[in-house]
Amino acid sequence: MKRFFLLLFSFLFFLAALAGNPADSLLGELDRTIEKRNEYLKKKRERITLIQKQDFSASGFSASSERNALLFKHSIANQLFEEYKSFIYDSAFHYARILLQTGYELKEDSLINTAKIKMSFTLLSAGMFKEALDTLNSVNVNVLKKDLKIEYYSTLARTYYDLANYSNDNYFSEQYDKKGNAYLQQAIELCEPNSIPYLLQKGLWYMRAHDTLSAINTFEQVLKNPNLTMHEMAIAASSVSYMYQISYQREKAKEYLAKAAMADIVSCVRETVATLDLAELLYREGKAEKNESKIERAFKYINVASDDAIFYGAKHRKIQIANILPRIEETRLNIEDSRKQKENRLYYYIIGGLLIVFIILLIVVIFRQSRNRKTPN
Repeated sequence: MKRFFLLLFSFLFFLAALAGNPADSLLGELDRTIEKRNEYLKKKRERITLIQKQDFSASGFSASSERNALLFKHSIANQLFEEYKSFIYDSAFHYARILLQTGYELKEDSLINTAKIKMSFTLLSAGMFKEALDTLNSVNVNVLKKDLKIEYYSTLARTYYDLANYSNDNYFSEQYDKKGNAYLQQAIELCEPNSIPYLLQKGLWYMRAHDTLSAINTFEQVLKNPNLTMHEMAIAASSVSYMYQISYQREKAKEYLAKAAMADIVSCVRETVATLDLAELLYREGKAEKNESKIERAFKYINVASDDAIFYGAKHRKIQIANILPRIEETRLNIEDSRKQKENRLYYYIIGGLLIVFIILLIVVIFRQSRNRKTPN
């Protein structure tokens, strides 16, 4: 199914490239994808329901065996966590707690620490940075396998980077960035060279180092990989779009943000920034150009982003959206008022012009009548 969606996306992007403006074509495709959101959500919920309907008898284990029952409970909780982790915070956190609880009951250090990493990812996605760090700091790194160590260090790096972005000052942000860089370097060193995880981490490294060209090349290399998941595609596309933005290539930035937003919608990822970033980019363009269609699109996308943030429960996203949504709405109303004023002026000009023509015709008629009266028989 994932391969099918990737092939479908590649085909759509190829068609968009053949069109006059790839960015406009992709935005049109994004609009149509947004209209199908409920269809994708329905399939997601059906998949979750199927997992939830599983019972002990279907597991092949005896329900009387406490350990086997716990293992099966852990397995189901893990499947549900994966479904919910970027979908709904409360549910993801609930199943992360079950993973942690069953890990303790099974007395398995690897399961306990894996659950803590999953829980920290959920806390971070919800904007609960302190709680995420506290959970990560309680992880026993020594019992983790290599792939989990990569996930552990990359989650720590992302936590400090998000803290740096959230603080947005000259002192604390610099300290957070340094810590994030140190943890990211540890994750990179553990990755297989040129693997998808390696390239994603390396691209992030270049991004934080403001090495625009290297970041773009790395993320575009990721996007060429046929084994990419939809979520990995969204991450790479969203990241490369940012690099295009800061290098003033806005059309390319819009293309990749549209791709990222579509990938998120199709895979039902509600903890996302693509639609938010796209809305902000279109807002800035529309305001500068006084382009009503761009402002209307920005308004549509910011509302999608708001729905996602509320649905997932991402506190920091809600704050970001609350800062820009009123500005988009105000600009939208101002442009609409300006358009209405222009329409009203045009209406008055037309009416005034018709009145002038009527008066001229009336004067001509009166003049002719007056002249006819004066003419002798």
